[in-house]
Amino acid sequence: MNFMNCINAVLFDLDGVILDTESMYMKAMLEFNDRYKINISTNYYISNFLGKTKKQIIDIFLKKSILKKDLLEKYWSELLKYREDYINKNKINIKKGFFDLVNYLKKNNVVIGIVTSNSLQFVKKLLIKAEIDIDIFDLIITRDDVNITKPSPDLYLYALKKLNINKDNVFAIEDSNIGIMAAYSAGVKVINVTDIDNITKTNIKKCFTTVQSLNNVIDIFQEKRE
Repeated sequence: MNFMNCINAVLFDLDGVILDTESMYMKAMLEFNDRYKINISTNYYISNFLGKTKKQIIDIFLKKSILKKDLLEKYWSELLKYREDYINKNKINIKKGFFDLVNYLKKNNVVIGIVTSNSLQFVKKLLIKAEIDIDIFDLIITRDDVNITKPSPDLYLYALKKLNINKDNVFAIEDSNIGIMAAYSAGVKVINVTDIDNITKTNIKKCFTTVQSLNNVIDIFQEKRE
């Protein structure tokens, strides 16, 4: 049997998979922190903040006494404004191989979707900035659709419900530990594409495979096809 006939959908994370934005968020936050005399290293950011929600990050700030409680809301509001300005001033790069993979999947009649912890409004903004036509996606699932985001499986479970297809025929492409955990917990096969996160050995074992770029995903599917 043709391997591609067994794949009904491929669900992409957005940040770090389609768009090279994880590094942008990190740079923006580390630059902004100078205003508050907060010294957070790149490694600390990756280990503690990458892919996390406002609540999760603020909880870490409180637990580690990084910033006084009465300054947190002001800090967060100013950080988001700084990050927005940073994104507006800088080009958003599309990850290598994205369009090649999309074309390959479409030729094989595979459903293409986004599953992200971002809001739909922010997703649209990023795609417009990156000049990606939102209509190439058959499905977009965001934090607006669920109560709990990654690493909870809820986003992927909702995607499966919307697609109404067997989870065994769905692949997720994720770049982070929390993304891998979310997809794996939903019973979806996970392809890890390398970005800035340091994937744990435990999470590597949960993946169908790990690749350096999206072009390698085509190679994997082609090998299975043959």
